[in-house]
Amino acid sequence: MSKNCLIGWAGIPDLFQRAEQSTSVRWYDVEARPRFIVESALGAWLRDTDDRAILDMTSANGTVLLGYRNQDVTNALVRQITDHGAMFPTTLTRRRIELAERLCALYPAGEKAVFFRTGSDGTSAAVRMARAATGGRFILSSGYHGWHDWHLQFGHTGFDPNTDTIHFGYSLEALEYLLAELGNAVGGVIVTPEPGWHSLTLYREMAACCARHRTLFMMDEVMSGLRYGPQGVNGSGEVP
Repeated sequence: MSKNCLIGWAGIPDLFQRAEQSTSVRWYDVEARPRFIVESALGAWLRDTDDRAILDMTSANGTVLLGYRNQDVTNALVRQITDHGAMFPTTLTRRRIELAERLCALYPAGEKAVFFRTGSDGTSAAVRMARAATGGRFILSSGYHGWHDWHLQFGHTGFDPNTDTIHFGYSLEALEYLLAELGNAVGGVIVTPEPGWHSLTLYREMAACCARHRTLFMMDEVMSGLRYGPQGVNGSGEVP
C-alpha cells in the first residue's frame, strides 16, 4: 500500500493495513466510514486507537439508542446467559414464547413472531413466504430491505428480470398501476417506512391500495420499529 493511501487518516496506520489484508475492503469499511478505528465505547462516546474521545451523534447509525454498554442492558444480557445459557439444540425456549406473545400484543398486524439474526434474513423470509402463500412471483418494493440477491437492484426504480422484483419508488400511482396490470402475478408489496421523507398518509394509502387488490402488504420496520413509537409505524402510525 502506498503512503498516499494513509494520508489524513487517524488511528495507527498499521491497523488500516492489517484490516485491509484480513477483514475489510477500502471502499466500504474505510472510505465510506468515519476516519478512525474504535478501541472502546461508553454511553454516547467512542474512544479510538489514538486515545481520542469522539461523540457519536448517530447512536451507531440508530442501533444503540440507549448508549454503548448501557448497564441495565449489559446486566440483563449477562443474567440471561448465566441463568439460562445462549445456544440450544431446539428453537423453543420459554423466553422466546413470552417475547413473541409480547410482540404480537404490541403490533396490531402481528399474529405470530419469528426471529432472525439479521434484518436482511427477516425481509427475505417475508418475501419467500409471500410468494409461497399467494403463488405470485413479482415483488413490488420501495426502500432498502437488505443485501440478499433478490434485492440487489436497490436504489434503481424499474424491473429486475433476474429477481422478478419491481422497485416503484414510493409512487402511489405506480403501485396502483402495477397491481392493476399484474393482478395475481404479484406475490406481495414490501415497503420500508421513511417517516422523515414521506407522510404517514402515503403508507396508509399504500396499505389500502393493496387491500383493494387483495395483495399482501409488508412493512419493513427493521429501522423504524420502536424508534418511531411504542407500536412502530404499524400501530403508532395506524398503518394496517
